[in-house]
Amino acid sequence: MPTNLPFNTVSLGTSQGGYVTATRQDPNWGMDIYDNRNNGKGGNWSVSANLVSDKMTGNNGHTLTTPIIFKDANSTSSVLSTKAPVTIFSNYSISSNSNYIRHVQFNDPNTGLLIRALTSEIYTNENYSGIINFTLNNVP
Repeated sequence: MPTNLPFNTVSLGTSQGGYVTATRQDPNWGMDIYDNRNNGKGGNWSVSANLVSDKMTGNNGHTLTTPIIFKDANSTSSVLSTKAPVTIFSNYSISSNSNYIRHVQFNDPNTGLLIRALTSEIYTNENYSGIINFTLNNVP
């Protein structure tokens, strides 16, 4: 599991509806899931995400509220929060290979986990950080 998920710097002039969106610096960011259930063929699972805090804190103490969204391939956005986790990856197949390892990633840099922040909360030359909690779920 990667320990950092850096995002690109954005211009406040690109706001839409008072928000700016920042994409991941590494558009191929992802994770490897190793599933050796079912005699090594794997099974059904999902990965969900939620925030440890609904705010990201800047190095000068300023905060961004509800700053992380998940945007799926259909352009549907869900806000990550401390409440109910949002499913970000799903696997509903069993591999014919043994030692089933699957690398999961977002195929489009404009999908997946993104920062979406109110321009009124952003301070220039400030780096913001927060913690995302990822959970691997066994699903039917």
